[in-house]
Amino acid sequence: MKKILSFAIAMLFVTISYGQIFSTGQTLKAGTMSLGLEPTIIGNNFGFYMHGGYGLSAGSDLGIKLGFGNGNAYFEGNVEWALLSKNPFLSVTTGAHYNGNFGFDGGATLTFPVSRIFLSTGIDANLNFWSADIDGDGDTELQTNVPLWLPFGLEVYLKDHMSIIVEAEVGINNASTIVGGGLCIYF
Repeated sequence: MKKILSFAIAMLFVTISYGQIFSTGQTLKAGTMSLGLEPTIIGNNFGFYMHGGYGLSAGSDLGIKLGFGNGNAYFEGNVEWALLSKNPFLSVTTGAHYNGNFGFDGGATLTFPVSRIFLSTGIDANLNFWSADIDGDGDTELQTNVPLWLPFGLEVYLKDHMSIIVEAEVGINNASTIVGGGLCIYF
């Protein structure tokens, strides 16, 4: 009953905005699950995402992200691997996403815990694919780009199983800056 009440409160009080990692360099323990809700500002557009996570084994977890942003539905799946599992934490993430076009995701996150506060930074990148007639000859050609972001994040634990994550991802190469935050519950 306590978990259900915590989840209901989380659904009611998610009022901050956030980016696209919604995680720290620390992986979930095996069998642990997480649920995060995240309003987002992407450039001048609004988005909303739901994040789910599941600890696969010691040092790895699976993440799923569903939502909408920039006018498109969004689905992502990823796996995160811990490279350092003590202070500081370091992990790498690989995955794929679909938002009208297909792309691969990758990143590294370095996290410094200070009591119940976790400070994070790293690098986040996508390899996006789409078809477009760029040269005007009537034929569509495969197009690619690789947007890069420099994330800065803060996770504050309100309780042992509930935290607020706030993040800004600064676009490095023609990537939109992303700002947001939300509530994450761990089961």
